[in-house]
Amino acid sequence: MTRTPQEVFSAHLAALAKRDVSLILQDFADDAIVISSQGALEGLAGVEAFYTAALGGLPDIDITITSSVFGGDALLARWTGKASAGAINDGVDTFVFSEGKITLQATWFTIEPRA
Repeated sequence: MTRTPQEVFSAHLAALAKRDVSLILQDFADDAIVISSQGALEGLAGVEAFYTAALGGLPDIDITITSSVFGGDALLARWTGKASAGAINDGVDTFVFSEGKITLQATWFTIEPRA
């Protein structure tokens, strides 16, 4: 049975909390796209590059979802993150799901370095 968007997102958050990029990749479709302020990254190689860089910059980040709204096969999530190197107070992500996988993630956030 195909996972619901809620189940996929829950698994994604669990993998993210473990900071395990290989586990994160399991929630993405082979042709997924991640769109960020740095551009569009395509396929699993693009998803891997994005998460490797993001977790490399803030390896001890603790993410909190502050609000989320599911609509059909889409999700809008607001979030914050705290790490020893900095904080994120303005995280916003949109996810699109298909057949139990993430097919699109659009993300926006600003890292505020610790003083």
